[in-house]
Amino acid sequence: MRNHISLKNGVTYEKSAIYRWMQECQNSSKEPTFFVTENLIIAPLKPSIAL
Repeated sequence: MRNHISLKNGVTYEKSAIYRWMQECQNSSKEPTFFVTENLIIAPLKPSIAL
């Protein structure tokens, strides 16, 4: 990962992947949710300095 962010649940994703997922949800009129749990993704998205 080059540009990673952590979500509120503490999981780290590649920034471009999570933003692409959120855009796909918006385009299909769905709420942006976590991939596995289907809980809503809640801002803020913050840079992960641990990696």
